[in-house]
Amino acid sequence: MLERTLRDATAIASHTKDTPSEAATHFLDQIKIKIDALHSQSRHGLWNITAFLLISIAALLCRDINILEFFSENTRVILGAPPAPFLIHIVLAISTVSGLIIISGRLANEAEPGRRWEQLAHRSAFYFFYFFSNALNQYFMVIFLAGLSVLLLEHYHIWSHYAKAIRHEKEMMKKVSLWPLIASGSQQ
Repeated sequence: MLERTLRDATAIASHTKDTPSEAATHFLDQIKIKIDALHSQSRHGLWNITAFLLISIAALLCRDINILEFFSENTRVILGAPPAPFLIHIVLAISTVSGLIIISGRLANEAEPGRRWEQLAHRSAFYFFYFFSNALNQYFMVIFLAGLSVLLLEHYHIWSHYAKAIRHEKEMMKKVSLWPLIASGSQQ
């Protein structure tokens, strides 16, 4: 890839009357812009964690509210009984283990991170499940720790993926910055 980039830079420099140094400066500027974008993307996992913490604070403040008291008797009959907490526990356990396995698999295969907000939505939904079953007060910490563990692993995956890409771009920067010396030596 670098060789192609250097050939392209040489062709551009010969057609635009840029010196090898000017062409290299242009490519270095493009690489710096790309590195800045990669740094921004590497922090996306932190935004997920921050959003989860804010949702957790809201759930903590609302944990003692019985939402079913606000509905009329007819509405409660239509909605039916809330799910039993043990059923939500099973779904939470399966969802947490599945999330950890999926993210670990992507991490092991060095795959690109998955959808940005998917894990946050899954983890946050359990606050609502427990809230409607009137068990949020008892199981808040379980939901919080399960969600935080998945989101921390996801953040590590996002960060490590983009850190690798940033290292690659910095290596390109080093090679491109040497290119004017190589190009001027080959023209003589």
